Amino acid sequence: MLAFQIATRAFVDLVIRSVESVTPGVSLALMRLMLALSDSGPTPSGSLARTLGVSLSSGTRMIDRLERPGLVERGTSPQSRSLVTLSLTEAGAETACRVLTWRYAEWQRLLAPLDPEDRRTASRVLTAVHEAVADSSAESQPWPVSRRMSW
Repeated sequence: MLAFQIATRAFVDLVIRSVESVTPGVSLALMRLMLALSDSGPTPSGSLARTLGVSLSSGTRMIDRLERPGLVERGTSPQSRSLVTLSLTEAGAETACRVLTWRYAEWQRLLAPLDPEDRRTASRVLTAVHEAVADSSAESQPWPVSRRMSW
């Protein structure tokens, strides 16, 4: 289990550096929101709050902070004009893409010295761990862990 604790610290460090390197002033929580919107496209505000595991009022404050610099925009659902939807602006989508590109390049740099078979094995193990966490999360938490691996 110690190896998983050590790996978790390394992963969190890399994620934080990816956000800080590309988007100074955008917190990890706000980037998580942006990446959720990047995965889902236009999303009702209540659904996004549930996905993130935050209250609707906290989600609203997060959106306010991303709307000011033009990274997220509010809209309405074609099915119900009273339903507020959220989506990334072009600038928001580009920012999310830059963070993921930075992260991908950093992983490539860090993993390049490893033997290719070790990389494949690590990938299989980490995919299994991700699935186990997602399955466990679905049973025990009110919000899902994304099965997509962009964030």
